[in-house]
Amino acid sequence: MSANATLSLTTSLVSTLTSTLASSLAPTNEPALAPTASSTPPSPQPTNGLTSPPINTVTAAFIILGVTVGSIVVHAVLTLVFRIVAKKTVWALDDDLVKYLRKPTFIMFPVVALLITIQLITLPQGVKETIQHVLVIILLFSISFFVVMIIKCGSLAIGRVNSHLRETEPKRAREVDTQIMVMTRIVQGMVWVLGLAGIAMTFPNAWQVGVSLLASASVATLLLGFAAKPSIENALASLTIALTQPFILEDYVVINGEPGHIEEILSQYVVLRTIDERRLIIPLTWFISNMFQNWSRVSTRQLVQCQISIDPRSISVTTIRKAFTKFAKKHPAYDGRHANVLVSGWSNSGLVDLSCQMTVGNSAEVPKIEAQIREAMLEVVLVKTGGWPLADINERGEDGSPEDEKSASSSSTAKKNDMVFTPIAPAAIVTDFHRILNTTPGMSDATLDKV
Repeated sequence: MSANATLSLTTSLVSTLTSTLASSLAPTNEPALAPTASSTPPSPQPTNGLTSPPINTVTAAFIILGVTVGSIVVHAVLTLVFRIVAKKTVWALDDDLVKYLRKPTFIMFPVVALLITIQLITLPQGVKETIQHVLVIILLFSISFFVVMIIKCGSLAIGRVNSHLRETEPKRAREVDTQIMVMTRIVQGMVWVLGLAGIAMTFPNAWQVGVSLLASASVATLLLGFAAKPSIENALASLTIALTQPFILEDYVVINGEPGHIEEILSQYVVLRTIDERRLIIPLTWFISNMFQNWSRVSTRQLVQCQISIDPRSISVTTIRKAFTKFAKKHPAYDGRHANVLVSGWSNSGLVDLSCQMTVGNSAEVPKIEAQIREAMLEVVLVKTGGWPLADINERGEDGSPEDEKSASSSSTAKKNDMVFTPIAPAAIVTDFHRILNTTPGMSDATLDKV
């Protein structure tokens, strides 16, 4: 179908509609008398399906402006009515329809009204064709926009139906959410491509140019193919990920040493939310050709392993094991499967390397739990070796000891333990650090929690 045929088909449909409305509303005239020999034939009048009196440009401009404003007012009134009706229903779909279809229909109402009005007034042929062409382009865009919003409302409705799985089967719910997101974006992209193709077909030479490009293996065609190769590869990769699902939304993955959650899957890239709230943008093709870790592939359960070193002359492995077992049983993330301390190494300096292991139900909390294990075990070491687990660095000297007993306490502790431990407990450091942050401008409670 050529561009002229596309444009003429659209305008002819509008002309037919307006002609039918005008003929049904026109008054019935008296039957005309038979023409006599002396009567002269009437002079032909220009017509475009309807007989309209000629008007000047200023009048036509005022008519077009009035029709545009009137259609916008009608759209606003209908939107308000539908919004009130939607609020009184128990379904959320009608609320989504009113919310997301408001913008495309705001464009469609004036365009359709102007297309009908253009058929009812007399304008210069060139001006009328130009206005019709512009209106048809805007109409095709608004129709594509309308269909895209319909698809969005449908995906939201399916997501609400899937919401009951989030409590009983969270992994299955995330799988469905991933499929809905990817397939929705693919279908929306296809709608936009078809809409742009329809707009291009309204231009006279667009069809001939497209046919010539597809029919010839020219250098321009090859360059266009190479230029579009990354986009095409990413689009195919998004379809592959939606079908095979190597990862889904909110999966905990490690990519090139960067742990984080899959926050969003788009048509060209994936957004990874790291632990420190950064966002990594990764092309979809990277996941097809590279290796990465998915800690949530089968289950979110994970074995946490934290390495610490102790001096066995100061504190025994049994003491650490008992303290760690008590810590694990009280930890809310512990799933009850495994908690133990193993000797993983022994250095030449006499220090023993211990591996504190516990299983947790949420792999996303592993880095946080590792830090908590180190802090808890350090508290145990300080208590058992005579340190000051609750020392306040504001009340001590530069080395952490009281000002009046600084030298005596430090020497006696070193002799007693044969090792010099840092006499400042993590709790004291955290307390003083929070005090400093609280006095720093721009630091919120959420920032303190992350720190």
